[in-house]
Amino acid sequence: MEAALAALEFLKPSKRLNYTATAKKFGVGRDALSRRHRGNLSPAQESHLIGYIDRLCERGLPPTKRMIQNFAQEIAHKYVGNRWASGMEKERKGANSAFKYALYFELLKRKLKEYKIQPQLIYNIDKKGFLIRKLLKMKRIFTQRSWEERGIKQIIKNRNHE
Repeated sequence: MEAALAALEFLKPSKRLNYTATAKKFGVGRDALSRRHRGNLSPAQESHLIGYIDRLCERGLPPTKRMIQNFAQEIAHKYVGNRWASGMEKERKGANSAFKYALYFELLKRKLKEYKIQPQLIYNIDKKGFLIRKLLKMKRIFTQRSWEERGIKQIIKNRNHE
């Protein structure tokens, strides 16, 4: 990548930048080269973003494109564009395989065991992984100090007015 960026820097000012040809010549991705050259994310910021994605995936919470875009904007301190994370969509196609599904369910079993969650207690999960209405009906228990110091009142708008 660094060699490809250096090659782009030394083009004559009159020559038009050709990201596709330069990417092929140096064996790097065209989109990554273009983004890096235009300066959306520095190498350090890029590795920070990759670390964020890895940490979420390790927890079994792979991020959405929107989450990645928002985090990239936070670390770049500038707008990265609505379609910035769209290139990652191509990589996602490889995730739809029997092997990946087996890995997913193996991870699920490990996490259930790690956190001592009984399978019969898992129900009513929406596509984002949140319990629907169940958490709203549960009573909350907290100390008076946390109430006074942090103003903890309820998890979300609690419909249980008992």
